[in-house]
Amino acid sequence: MKKIFLLSALSLLLLSCEKDDILPVVKPIPSTIKDPTPVSNIAVILDTCRIPIYGKGGGWPLPILLYQTWKTKDLDVTKYNNGDPIPEVSPAVLNTIKTGAWTRGRNGNKLYNWYVMEDPRGIEPPGYHIATGEDWWYLLNINSTSNRSGSAMGPAYEYLSKTPWSLGSKGGSDKYGFNCQLTSRSINGKIDQDLSVSYYWDKSSSKNTSPAGWCNYLSDNGFRTGGFNVPKNTGNAIRLIKDSK
Repeated sequence: MKKIFLLSALSLLLLSCEKDDILPVVKPIPSTIKDPTPVSNIAVILDTCRIPIYGKGGGWPLPILLYQTWKTKDLDVTKYNNGDPIPEVSPAVLNTIKTGAWTRGRNGNKLYNWYVMEDPRGIEPPGYHIATGEDWWYLLNINSTSNRSGSAMGPAYEYLSKTPWSLGSKGGSDKYGFNCQLTSRSINGKIDQDLSVSYYWDKSSSKNTSPAGWCNYLSDNGFRTGGFNVPKNTGNAIRLIKDSK
């Protein structure tokens, strides 16, 4: 008798349910697509560009032998590697001191004096260094397609950002993603008003005792490149390059 009662109650319960209340059981379909991305706990550095180096090692012409891996942005740090602050000062103060400091450029970018590079506390992250004369030489004089082909565009064309620096400038091709933007400089206690040139320190002789240091420049006026000595209290941009293996 109890069995008959239970069966009757169960039947009434099922009849009282709407069809929408009964959800179908959907079994997951196993995926046959596998993610080819390797598993790694190392952060991927996205702000770099890889530039082929032609002719390194002597002889011409030679196939591509090596690559340079450059940061695509200028150095933008306010602390040394040990956590100590790098003081921000005005262009006028930067012109008078002989210790590491930085000032703001025309675009709000950071312009460092030479003494930042000399400081033993360091500013380069592991695996990178401030570009040396050799690094710049291969980038601006050896690698450039414009140089190799004798193009009238000039070697800077391939490294300048596509966005024009100022009214009337054309912008470069940024062929490799180097993304050189207008840095200007701080010199003689003032921010340079020239809107056609970017200036970068060359670390090759950062231990020299002379009052001047070498800097490299890229210009959107004829897409020229070059270098010259400037006082160490000048404020220039800094670009990092990956250590070669």
